[in-house]
Amino acid sequence: MRKWPEMLVSLVKWRPNPPVALEEREGKSCLSYGFDAIENDGARDFRWSRRFFGFLVKDAPVREVALVLASNHQIRLSVSIDDFPVQTVVLKVGDQIVTARPARGVSAGVTHVAFALENTWRAPNDVRNLGIQLLGLRVTRDCDVICYAAATLSHNAGKSSWHGCGRHFAPKGDLRQRTGHNAKLNVEERTGQLDRVKSTPLKLYLETAWLCNLRCPSCFQAYLTPDSRKAGIHFMSPFLFRKVAEQLFPGAMMV
Repeated sequence: MRKWPEMLVSLVKWRPNPPVALEEREGKSCLSYGFDAIENDGARDFRWSRRFFGFLVKDAPVREVALVLASNHQIRLSVSIDDFPVQTVVLKVGDQIVTARPARGVSAGVTHVAFALENTWRAPNDVRNLGIQLLGLRVTRDCDVICYAAATLSHNAGKSSWHGCGRHFAPKGDLRQRTGHNAKLNVEERTGQLDRVKSTPLKLYLETAWLCNLRCPSCFQAYLTPDSRKAGIHFMSPFLFRKVAEQLFPGAMMV
């Protein structure tokens, strides 16, 4: 049996290799949702978030994500990665960083990092429901750290940017058609002129993108400037699409 002094000497001689500093580089573009257009308060660029926001990160495998933000209120923020809840934190007032790691090992393919605020707020003379000020995003991989500034977190993505993201939009649960029962219930409720109904719409017109190349005189998009129209382009979040699909698709005859 080894004596304590010998064991201490051996422990002092053996030292683990120091952690290697990962190279940091600037990211060109990261697909996101739930944000307003880029703004500047005179000191820095930022984006206001809505209550639900997130990122579809293609820099897999992802080891850790860090959200750089500023909060105007003390508020609770929940984080999930690839639909698995990771943590819930209480944001303090001011600048801060929220870090999160995948709950089930390393993510492969496109990683969906989703955030949900407890509630939103309104500033004076502003009709928007505001969340937090997004300043940037840091994605840590095995070999490097990719830093995305607020301006590079784009919701104006093209079709190619969404390739590989389909699994994050796929509905879950029982989606078997219930059109017959739903249609019958719909007729009964309309005949009875009920104020509250249990049936769901038989026809759905789902606009998944705020993007249109038409200029109809009756639509406000016809009167926007090209810059305003481009800045306003955004896509429906995976969270909202799945919620609509799971609740309304089974009873619809046409989508």
